Amino acid sequence: MPARAGRDHTVRTRIATVLGLGLAACGLATAPAAPADAATPITVYASPSGGGSACTSSAPCSLAGARALVETIDQNMSANINVDLYGGVYRL
Repeated sequence: MPARAGRDHTVRTRIATVLGLGLAACGLATAPAAPADAATPITVYASPSGGGSACTSSAPCSLAGARALVETIDQNMSANINVDLYGGVYRL
C-alpha cells in the first residue's frame, strides 16, 4: 500500500473522530433517551355485558366501570392506559 493511501486513511479517520465527538458534545448524535423507569402500559377491558370490577380480560367491566377505573388510574398515571372494548353494542 503506498504511503499516501495510508496517510489519507489516517486523516479521514481523525476527521470522522473529531466530527463524531463534536456532534456528541452538542447532543446532535444522540437519540432521546427513554425514561429509566418506563412503566408497562396498563390495559383495561370492557364488554357490553361486563359486570366485573377488576376490568381484566377474564372479568371485563362495563363501559362505565372502565371509565371509572381509568379516572382513578389517571391521577397517578405513569404509563399509557389502553382500553380494550370487546365486541358488541355499547349503549350510551
